[in-house]
Amino acid sequence: MRYLINLSYDGSKFYGYQIQNNKLTVEGEVERVLSKILNEKINTIASSRTDRLVHAYNQYCHFDYDKKIDVRRLVKGMNGLIDKGIYIKSIR
Repeated sequence: MRYLINLSYDGSKFYGYQIQNNKLTVEGEVERVLSKILNEKINTIASSRTDRLVHAYNQYCHFDYDKKIDVRRLVKGMNGLIDKGIYIKSIR
């Protein structure tokens, strides 16, 4: 099943959206938290990326996962664990 995430972030402390070695990135945080909650390695695909220090109000990414997820609980769980500069708005 494919899940679509709508998120926003304040890019002030991130080195852009895309994962970079030894740098704090939005994609890295999203994947870290998803992998922790779902207890397996999760990779996301973004609709676009941003550079270092750039903010986003409506960024989208998706991930594939074989099991059905209670998306309301997942949003709440992710927002509780993810860096406070990122906010998960919805998952569907």
